[in-house]
Amino acid sequence: MNIKDLNSIEQLEQFLTGSQCVAFLVASSADECYQGIQRTLVKIQIPVSK
Repeated sequence: MNIKDLNSIEQLEQFLTGSQCVAFLVASSADECYQGIQRTLVKIQIPVSK
């Protein structure tokens, strides 16, 4: 499973428990990393505080 394919909380839980194949991208900065996390959380409709 690629992190871009996460579309639900259930998929996020599976991803975090390691029950799915994992594909990571290497971020070039902390800001890029946080932006990627934020995009994923927004996509699966988890509120993001700024």
